This record gives sequence, structure tokens and C-alpha cells, in this order.
Amino acid sequence: MTRSACYRRAAGRYADGLGSQDLTSRTDDAIAGAGRPGAGTEDFRRAAADVVTEADR
Repeated sequence: MTRSACYRRAAGRYADGLGSQDLTSRTDDAIAGAGRPGAGTEDFRRAAADVVTEADR
């Protein structure tokens, strides 16, 4: 099996697995667990905004 075939097969299995999960609720759970940015992250968010370009968004 070539590397490309291996990656293609792995991506297919991953996509199949995602199709059977409720991604919205998993995303919501991850956000709830991590919390939302607060006032203490303002410097980080400002620095990140300087680095992230419109193409990255």
C-alpha cells in the first residue's frame, strides 16, 4: 500500500466516524469546558489578531 492510499483510507475512516457523531454537541461541550475568553486574555487576543490574516479566517 502506498502512503497516499494509506492516508486516503485513514481519512475515509475518520470521515465515516464523524458522520455518526453529533459534532455540534461535541463542539459545544469543548467550548463549555474550555470557557470563553475573558478580560485576562485581551493581550493574547490582540497579539493573535496581529498575526492572523484575513486569509486565515
